[in-house]
Amino acid sequence: MKKFSNIIYKYLQPILPKTFRSHILLSFLFLSFIPLLLIGLYTYHSVQRVVINTSSDIQEEMINDIIRLHQSHLNTQADLIQYKIDEAKKQVLMGRKMAEDIFQYQSSYPSISDLHPIKEKEGYSWTSPALDQSNIIISARTDVTPKLLDDLSRTAYLEPFFKETVTSTPHMAAMYLILSNSASRIYPALDFSKEVKEGYLKPDIDFTKQTFYQIAVDNIHNHSPTVSISDVYQDITHREQVFTLSTPIIVNGEKIGIIGVDITIPSVLNHILNFKFREKDAYAVLMNDNLTFIANQDEVMDDLNYFTFDYRKKLYNSTKPFSSIINNEEKYLLLSSIKDTSWKLIYVIPKREIISAVKEITNEHIDENRNQFIGQFISIVAVIILIIMMLSFRLWRYATNPLQNLLLGIHALTAGKLNTTIMVDNLKEFKAVSQAFNQMSAALDNLMSDYIKLNNQLENKVIERTKQLESANRTLSETNLLLQSIDETRVELFSNISHDLKTPITICMGYIEAINDGLIPEEKIDVYLSKIYRHLNSIQHLSKGLYELSTIESKRSSYNFQKVNPTEYFRHLLNHYDGKENNLYVMVADGLSTIMADPEYLKRAIYNLIDNAVKYSNNIDLPIEIRVFEEDHSLLFEIKDYGVGITETELPFIFQRFYRIDKSRNSTIPGNGLGLPIVKEIVNEHKGTITVTSTPGKGSIFTIRIPLDQKSVETT
Repeated sequence: MKKFSNIIYKYLQPILPKTFRSHILLSFLFLSFIPLLLIGLYTYHSVQRVVINTSSDIQEEMINDIIRLHQSHLNTQADLIQYKIDEAKKQVLMGRKMAEDIFQYQSSYPSISDLHPIKEKEGYSWTSPALDQSNIIISARTDVTPKLLDDLSRTAYLEPFFKETVTSTPHMAAMYLILSNSASRIYPALDFSKEVKEGYLKPDIDFTKQTFYQIAVDNIHNHSPTVSISDVYQDITHREQVFTLSTPIIVNGEKIGIIGVDITIPSVLNHILNFKFREKDAYAVLMNDNLTFIANQDEVMDDLNYFTFDYRKKLYNSTKPFSSIINNEEKYLLLSSIKDTSWKLIYVIPKREIISAVKEITNEHIDENRNQFIGQFISIVAVIILIIMMLSFRLWRYATNPLQNLLLGIHALTAGKLNTTIMVDNLKEFKAVSQAFNQMSAALDNLMSDYIKLNNQLENKVIERTKQLESANRTLSETNLLLQSIDETRVELFSNISHDLKTPITICMGYIEAINDGLIPEEKIDVYLSKIYRHLNSIQHLSKGLYELSTIESKRSSYNFQKVNPTEYFRHLLNHYDGKENNLYVMVADGLSTIMADPEYLKRAIYNLIDNAVKYSNNIDLPIEIRVFEEDHSLLFEIKDYGVGITETELPFIFQRFYRIDKSRNSTIPGNGLGLPIVKEIVNEHKGTITVTSTPGKGSIFTIRIPLDQKSVETT
C-alpha cells in the first residue's frame, strides 16, 4: 500500500501545489470521495430495486382504478338511455290520459271538421300529408263508417300534444294513436301512398296484430295499464330499426286502442356509437335478451366471430366485470343493465392498452424519481466536499497556527506593541517557544506600563474633574429651566383662576354692599339676588370644572368601560335636544357597531360640545347639526354649528386650560375655558381623537372619533 502511494505521489508531484494546506485538502478529498461514491452507487441501485418491486403493485392499483372509472362511465351511459326511455314514458302516459278524456267525454270534444279521406285503389284510405301536421290512415280491411270518421276527427285534439312531444324530444321519431279497428293518426304525417308503393306498408295491414299493439293491450294488470317497451324490430315504414313504447286506451272497460311512440336506435344510442375511448381498440355494444347486438361501434367487427352464441349467453348472464381471451388477446368486459329493458350495455377494453398507459405513467414517475435522486445525491456530495474542505482548512490552521502566531508576535514587538502575547499551544514542540516569548513580552510590557501608568493617572484625573464640572453645569441648567417652567405654569394658572374668580366675586360684593346700604329699592332686591346667584353659580361651575379636569388628568377618576350600542345610546342621549325648539338637528345612523366606553364620561364630553355649539351659534335660521355614523372602523360623533367660528391662529390652543377665543368677539358669552380640555381628556381615555375645522363667521365642526369594538366588527 505504501509502495502504491509513493508511485501515485511521484506522478502527481509536478502538478501538486507546494503548500501544506493544499496537501492536507487533497488528501482528505481523495480518502473520502471514493467511499462516498461507492455508498452513493449502492444506495442508487437499492432505491431502483425498491421502485421496480413496487411498480407492479402500483400498476395493478392503477388498472383497477381505470376499470372503476370505465365502469362508472358505463353506468352513466346506461342511466342516460334509461332517462330517455323515462321521458318517453311520461309523454305516452300523458297522451293516453288525453285520449281517454276525448273518447269518454265526447260532448266536450265535438268533431273538429268532416274528414274526407282519399280512397286508394288498393282499398286503404288516408289523408294527404300537410306541412307540420298529422294525418290518418284506415286499413283496407276496415269499413269506413261515419262513427269511425267521427272518432278520427276527434283525435285531431291530440295533434298539438303529438307535435310538441316529437319536436321537443329529439330521439322520438313519431307519436301515434291506433284504434282497435286498424285506423290511426300519426305525427309527423307519413306519405302512406309512397310507403305502400315502396313495399314498406301493406294496404290491408292489421295494426292490432303488430308487436307495438300487442305489447300494449297484453300488459294490463288489475285494470291498471302501464307503458310497455318493445324489443328492437324492423319498422313497417321506411324508418328501419326502431323500438316502441305504447300503452292501451281504455274507456269504461273497453279497449279503444293504443297510444305509442317510435324511437329510432341511432337517435337514442348516438352518444354511445360516437363515444371515443382513450384506448383506441376499445368499443361498446348493446345486446338484448335474444343475444343480438342491437347497436355496436365499428371496432367490434374484428372480434365479431369470437362472440359465439354460448359466449354471448355467458356475457349476458354475467353481473360483474371480468376478463377473457378474445381474438388471442386478454380483454376486460364491463356490463351495465338498462332497468326497464332487457338490454345490456357492454364495454370491451384490451388489457394491453390499459397496461401500456399505466406503464407509461409509472415509467415517467420512475424517471422523475431517478433524476430527483441523482440531483439530491450530487447536492449531498457537493455539501460533503465543502465540509471536507472546511475541515482540512481547519486542520491546516491548527497545525500551522503556532508558527503563524510567533511571527505575528515578533512583528507586533517590532511595531512597539510590547504587551503582545501569543497563545500557548498544546503541541509540545511549540509550547516552550511560546512561553519564552510571552515572558519576554511581559517583562518589556511591565517596564513600559509603569511609565505610561503614571502619565495616564494624571490625565485621567484631569478628564474626570472636567466631566464632573460639565455634569454639574448641565444639571444646574436643567433645574433652572424646570423651575422657570413650573413658575410660569403656576403664575399662569393662578392668574387665570384669580381672573375668573375676581370678576364675579367683586360684582357679588358690590351688589351685597348696595343692598346693605339701602341703595337698591326693595322691589329690585330679588333681581339683584338673582344676579348674585348667577355669578356665584359661575364660580361653582369653575370650581367643578377645575376639579373634574384635575381628577381626569391625575387619573384618580376610574372609568367604567363597557360595551355600548351607539345607535340606542346616542338616540336616548340626544332625544331631548332634537327639534326646532332647541334649534338642533340630530341624525344617528342605524345598526352601528358596538364600542367600549364609559357612558357617563362620554355623556359629559358630548354635552360639553353641545353646550359650546349652542353658546357660540348666533344664526337662528340654520340649526346645529349632530351626526353619529361609522367610518374606517371608527365611530364618529360630528357636531356642526353656524356660529362665530375660530381663527386659524387660535385653533392650536383651544384645548388648553382656561383658553378662550378672542374675548372681543365673545365678551357676552359665559365660559371659563375648561370645557374643551375636559372633552379632550375623556376622548383620550377612550383611545379616540377629537379634531376641529372652523371658518370665522361661518361656524365650526367638532369631530370625535372612537375605535369600534373589534369583536363586534368581526361578528358583523
